[in-house]
Formats: sequence, C-alpha cells, structure tokens
Amino acid sequence: MDFIEIYDVNGKNICRKEINDYDASINVSDLNTGIYSGKAYTSQLFIKE
Repeated sequence: MDFIEIYDVNGKNICRKEINDYDASINVSDLNTGIYSGKAYTSQLFIKE
C-alpha cells in the first residue's frame, strides 16, 4: 500500500492519503498556517520531505 502522511511540529498525524497513481497531491488549504512535515511511503522505498 502506498500513502502520504502529513505531520504537525509535535509529530501528530494530521492527514493520510492513499496513493493510487504515479502523481499524487494533498490539498493543504484547510490546514492552519504553520510548519508541517510530510512522509511518502511506497512498496518500493520511503521518502521524507
């Protein structure tokens, strides 16, 4: 299963979205202004940004 997760500065999981295509996006317009981190998990590798 491939998915993307968004975390706040406290490490709380704010959003999780499953990825079904090669191109995926998350609408963050509903998030409060602040600093967030994202993690993308795939069956092949792990990406953190």
